[in-house]
Amino acid sequence: MQKRIYFDAQGWYKGGALTLDEILKIQMFGEFSISNKYYNMVSTTSNSMQVQMLLSYLIANKDTKVSKQKLMEILWPGDTCNKPAGALRNLVYRARKEMANFFPDGSEDCIMLVQNAYVWNPQTPCQIDIYEFEMYCNLAQREENPAKRYEYSQKALDLYK
Repeated sequence: MQKRIYFDAQGWYKGGALTLDEILKIQMFGEFSISNKYYNMVSTTSNSMQVQMLLSYLIANKDTKVSKQKLMEILWPGDTCNKPAGALRNLVYRARKEMANFFPDGSEDCIMLVQNAYVWNPQTPCQIDIYEFEMYCNLAQREENPAKRYEYSQKALDLYK
């Protein structure tokens, strides 16, 4: 069994103890992917692309409540959808169903509806590459020791694919 870990702020899991392979690994750089020991999300159809667009937007804006109207404008720009409110409800349902594969015990609801807006659940155990990248860049910028600065910069570069 792998060691148990806890994450702090900045996109790191900080809830109860989990094994490292149970935490969601979310890759935003390069090809979007989400994986843990239970499931690996892969892009196979145009329908799944809509789910990925919704998830990636909510994850990238994880500390922000995103109104339904804003999501409809992003996902269906112009008038490309006859009934965007219904389409959004359906898309959120599909995204939640897809995300449930990562938590077979039903313990997590990754997408929350708060004050008529959607938000990525801050309690979802995840490690997100764009926030790791930002953290390493900030550490490198503040570091005075050239060897440590190089180490942080290299870690950031390794994440950027």
